[in-house]
Order: sequence, then C-alpha cells, then structure tokens
Amino acid sequence: MNVIDMRCRPAYLHDFFGATPGSAETATARWLNRRVGTRGDDEHFARSRTPQGFLDEVRDAGLSRAVVVGRHTPGQHLPNDLIHSIVRDHTELLGIASIDPALQGIDGALGEIERAISALGLAGIDLEPGFGEPARQPDDPLYWPIYEHLQAHGIPLFLMSGPTTPDPAFNNPEHLAKVARAFPQLSIVCYHGYWPNVQQALGVAFRYPNIYLVPDMYLFQPGTTPTCRRPTAFWQSSCCSARPIRSARFVNPSRMSCAWVSNPRYSTTSSTAMPPGCLGCRTPRATRWDPPSSRGGPAPFSTSRSSPVTPPNDPVLVARRLAADWASTAAERDERGGTPKRERDALRDSGLLTLSIPREFGGLGASWSDTLNIVREFAKVDSSMAHVFGFQHLMLATVRLFSRPDQWQPWLEQTVRQRWFWGNALNP
Repeated sequence: MNVIDMRCRPAYLHDFFGATPGSAETATARWLNRRVGTRGDDEHFARSRTPQGFLDEVRDAGLSRAVVVGRHTPGQHLPNDLIHSIVRDHTELLGIASIDPALQGIDGALGEIERAISALGLAGIDLEPGFGEPARQPDDPLYWPIYEHLQAHGIPLFLMSGPTTPDPAFNNPEHLAKVARAFPQLSIVCYHGYWPNVQQALGVAFRYPNIYLVPDMYLFQPGTTPTCRRPTAFWQSSCCSARPIRSARFVNPSRMSCAWVSNPRYSTTSSTAMPPGCLGCRTPRATRWDPPSSRGGPAPFSTSRSSPVTPPNDPVLVARRLAADWASTAAERDERGGTPKRERDALRDSGLLTLSIPREFGGLGASWSDTLNIVREFAKVDSSMAHVFGFQHLMLATVRLFSRPDQWQPWLEQTVRQRWFWGNALNP
C-alpha cells in the first residue's frame, strides 16, 4: 500500500513547528498535539529537528512520498527556495510552493509561480487567504488571475482552511464552491478539510469533483464521523485521508502530520494513487466522455449546422437588432401559427446561443444577469422566441448542475462548434 503524507513540515523548518527545544513555540506545538489526540509522546516531532532525522522519520513510517509545504503569509514565510533545498535530492519528497498576491502583487505572484514550478521543480501552489492582512475568502477577486494561471498550466492549488484561521468566518466552504465552479479544471486540495464544517465541506466536494479534502490532524475530532465512515465511490476519489484505510478500519497510523490513502477496493493489497492532475505525478483526469454524436450515435437535440459563428462584440446590440426584425412580423406570425424557422435561424446565426457558455469553451461567458437581460429584450416583442432562447441557457446550466465536468464540457464545446439549439428540443 502506498502512503503519501500530504502535509508534512519537519520541525527544523521553523520555530513554529518546534525547531527549538524548550521554546514557547515548542510548547504550543506540544499543546496542539495533545488537543488533536496524539498517542504517546506529545513531542514526537523532535526527531525531525535535523534533516537526517526528518528523512529517517519519513522512511521508518513507511511513507511512499512526503509533501513538504511552504507558506507565505504576513505572519510566517517559508520561502520556496527553502522548500526546494529540502526536497531536491530526495525522491520520496515533494515540495509545494507558496505565494501571497496581496504581498507580492499579481505580477509578482505569477512570476514566482513560474519560477517555483519551472526552475525549482516544485509541484503545486499553497495559498492561505484567511491568514492574510486583511483576511480574505478564497473567492476574493484578488486570487482569480492566480486561479486562471494555475488552471491553464495544470498546476494544483493547495488551500489552507480549518479552525486555526484567526476569524472562523474565513473557514466557510461556501466560498470554496464558487472557486471550484468557476475553475472546473483546477485541482483544489483543502488542507484541514474545513473542520469543523465537515458536512458542508463534504457536500461541496460531492458537488465538485475537482475538490480534494485533507482532514489530516483533525480526522478523529468531534464531528468528523462522516469522514471516518467507509467511503462511497465519491469519497474514495475526494478524500485525502489522514490514515491508511483497510476494510473500513484505520490502521498503522503514521506519526507524520497527514498520510493520504484511497483504497478503491478496501483490500490489504490494493495500491493507491494521488488525486488526478495533482502534485508531481500530474496524472490526467479520466478520459473525457464524448457525446453520442461524436461516436456516431444520434445527438439528443438539433444539429443542423457544423461551423461556429463569430461571437458578437456587443450581444445587447445584436439582440436589439433581432428584436426589431421580429417585431415587424410577430403579430402576423402569431395569428398564422406554425414554426418561426426564419427567426430561429437568425438567432442561431447571431452567435447568442453561446452567450452563457464560458469563454474557455468558445462561448461569450456572459453572467446570468446579462443573459436574462437579453431574454427580456426578446420578450418585449416575441415571447415565444424569448421562451426558447431562455430554455437554451437553462438547459446548458442544467447539464453543468447534474453532471461531471468531463461529461458536460464536450457538450458545451460541441454546442459552439455545431450551433446546437437546445431550447427548441426539450423542456425539463
């Protein structure tokens, strides 16, 4: 069984982790060990006060890999060069870099990401929004350029959470959901698993498969019973557990801070793997599911065109031009009945069918507010066309709500390329 310590900081890294015997920081580290239920000596980290002692601890614990994590906050800085110096000569160690765009500026943080990943060979980026000055939520706009860069380059994000956040309001998984939804290809690993908000964190991880929870030292605290239960298929892939799992029992606990294990079949011989797209292995996610039409089967909605249209520069102006044209014939068409094919073709050719599709999949990336404003423009003159246009975007949102990214992303891309018109095919 492969055991990976997902959050490992040797004592010699900083006084905060007990580098100096008898110091106030060491007393605090020992107190915290007792608080989380350490068995035996509450100063078990003493061996890791030297580089060799740390390596011996990793090897004696039977770890396959140990992940050494940096930190960049106003209160503590563990430089990326230091993390690199610890892990560079040891295959069993992986390093995670850290940034703080509030301290470094966006350009400075992006430059440090490039240096840490490309030059230093570190495997991911640690970010600790709740420990900033001022404290921030992970969905703060400050971090969005960072997330965009990480997603575009396949670099996993490691977020700090948990009860040591100075203000508990900044340990709220609700804000994590917004990030996961906006960046579906970004692997997000959550240290401390948002304890004690366990149920909320589980719900968010259930909804968004790009989230991985690391309960680490809080795994056996009150309120973590759902974490310790035998995982479902979802939990096997989303939990970075603090202890090896065998037949739904936790055995052979490592004295390190966190060991991640996911045993798909709960056998004593089954090997483990790291989260898809995560850390040094950078394993691709599961092969993307192709829609039936790309496999030769029928598409479940109309597919009369094959080449994408040029997206409009001003969707509102385009919508108003369409509405003006429809207004001249709306009363006559309503009295005559039948199918407004001319009007539907004009709508298809306008590019507005991709209005709510994110830009990374070829759409216009409009918000719901902007999308509904255009529905209102159409409804002023032709309620039927407004109806099918509105359902186009409702259906696009529905597939994202009830399926995995590897399922809905091909549909959105095909909608752009094939000019699919969902709203004229079915009504949920």
